[in-house]
Amino acid sequence: MVCENEYVDNGYFEDYLNYYVGCHETYPKYCSRIHFFTKKFGHDEFENALLLEPESTSKVLGEYLGFIVIKPIPMTFIGRTCLKALPQNESGYDKLINRNYKANLFGLELTVNSLAFQEQDQVVSACTSASIWCLLHGLKLKKIKSPAQITLAATEHTKIINTFPSIGLNPIEIERALEYFDLRQYTISPKGETKQDIEQLTSYVKTYIDSDIPLILGAECYSLSADNNYEKIGNHAVTIIGYGLNAGKLDKLIVHDDREGPYTTLNFIQNFDMGSNEKKTVLIENSQSNEIGRDEGSSCKEVLQYSSLIIATDPRVRINFNVISKTETKLKKLLEEHFSKVKEKDALPLVYASPTVETKTKLIRSSDYKQIIKHGTYLNKSELLTHNFPKFLWVIEFHIGNDSVFDLLFDSSSLPQGQAFICASYKQNYSEKMLRNLSKDYYNLELQERSEYRFRGADFLLQVLNKLKSTKNSFFSYHDEMFGRARMPKLIKPTEISNQQLNDSQTRLVLYNTQDNLAEDGVYRFNKLLTQQEVVEVRLEPACNKEYKVRKLIWIISEYGAVFIGKDSQETGHPTLTGAKPARIGGEFIEKIDCPGVVYVNNFSGRYSYNFGSKEERKKLLNNAMPKLTSILAHSNVQFRYDPRV
Repeated sequence: MVCENEYVDNGYFEDYLNYYVGCHETYPKYCSRIHFFTKKFGHDEFENALLLEPESTSKVLGEYLGFIVIKPIPMTFIGRTCLKALPQNESGYDKLINRNYKANLFGLELTVNSLAFQEQDQVVSACTSASIWCLLHGLKLKKIKSPAQITLAATEHTKIINTFPSIGLNPIEIERALEYFDLRQYTISPKGETKQDIEQLTSYVKTYIDSDIPLILGAECYSLSADNNYEKIGNHAVTIIGYGLNAGKLDKLIVHDDREGPYTTLNFIQNFDMGSNEKKTVLIENSQSNEIGRDEGSSCKEVLQYSSLIIATDPRVRINFNVISKTETKLKKLLEEHFSKVKEKDALPLVYASPTVETKTKLIRSSDYKQIIKHGTYLNKSELLTHNFPKFLWVIEFHIGNDSVFDLLFDSSSLPQGQAFICASYKQNYSEKMLRNLSKDYYNLELQERSEYRFRGADFLLQVLNKLKSTKNSFFSYHDEMFGRARMPKLIKPTEISNQQLNDSQTRLVLYNTQDNLAEDGVYRFNKLLTQQEVVEVRLEPACNKEYKVRKLIWIISEYGAVFIGKDSQETGHPTLTGAKPARIGGEFIEKIDCPGVVYVNNFSGRYSYNFGSKEERKKLLNNAMPKLTSILAHSNVQFRYDPRV
């Protein structure tokens, strides 16, 4: 290890200015910082290593394990501590929140994957302030204040002069401290000592820790008295940064406890004898629980009983986990019921051979989720990557047997009574069909079971089933499939812009149906516009160089299904028809001068049609568009044919 003397720690320096500088006794403003490495080395070896390249330095010093800041104050002197956690197989955790920290040691650039911890000093902060400080590090905020400033932020509106020494923060002050860092707080408290309380705690812990969001656990401390009963001695707060599972169930918490140290393991002990024939579920530090065994009462010096769980999220997250959890539970139950019915009908597909349904819920940034999609196997990957998502998503992952089958995505910024369900992401070939069958079978049943205020339910099950049921039949889904997804034009030509604005196709026709083609004077608008066009020469036959005299118009199907038709020129191309907005398949109408009444149709739109990759796809979309074009222009007394060049 290496000790770095006269180290300026920003956190301690802020505490020093807020309190210690005013003490009669002189306290230094400099700290010490101790760095740890995996290899042993001497003073001369270390000095020589400073002159080497990074690759050579690591060979001398070994792997960097982190650092501890030693504050120049009595008793509670452990400052900011960033130590590498034990490997998963040694510490027994299944999920642990960490982040990268950088340290500069005499010019050496060092990095450690850890989560900062520090001991409460009982002057500028108590356990709650220290827990908030650890939580802010776990949330990976860019600028984190010292424990003293957290205490000041929490108490600044109380007009209390003697903020220091701090004796702890009450719930209102905790909320105020988190609001200071632009965080929204939720507090979950048990209603009684029941099995449901522990299930509630474990579900919240798994969800938020899986989402890389640490939690603050409030607990009541009980100490063993002389008469072998446990008496409450006070309240305590720790920061939950991980958890461990046993047979798939959460049975331990990994916490930063400012009294015990970083990465402390708290084990759940059920039916713990508290004395006076009272048994409770408690949390006991790992070393003590190893001594007493599981589910047994014993003379353990101190135990913790869960009293509250504080959750801090981005203020844009408005839908809390409770609503999502109820939706997850009900959907899981419906799937299991669906599988049992399919099995009863003796029509169970091969993929349902092991219909064990498991779920996992996470709160995740949409940008991070899109990275998962990009590097994962998703059947609707393109649709998901181009979807406009909110900043944060609630994602419920569904696993059937050994398959990860689909995710359901919810808008975390929505209203409880709003349309929070966004879409599903499909991971297996059968995922979409399975969900559609589920929604068709259960939507009406669910609708009937709801009360007259069914849309104010405490879950999103009904809207999930409704949207999945109608996805294929929706307006945009139909147009996407028939005429291609609406896309922006590839480019806009300089000739299509004048006076710094896009040219307007003043003669443009916007046709939704046959009636839109009829002008006030009784003349069909399409025919009138076509006869107004200048005669040009084009080659219509691929194997022939013969040029025909023709009149041309351009057409395109808009995002909303209207047919836009207009003049074709250097100044008025397809983007001028749409206002340079997203549109679908487009092309040309061509009428030979020597063969009036016959109009050739193609998909030659270099800016829109060629957004669709293959020639076969463009031809398929044109085939789908032809009935629509001929239907809208049915009374124009013209015959539509495919352009021979298509």
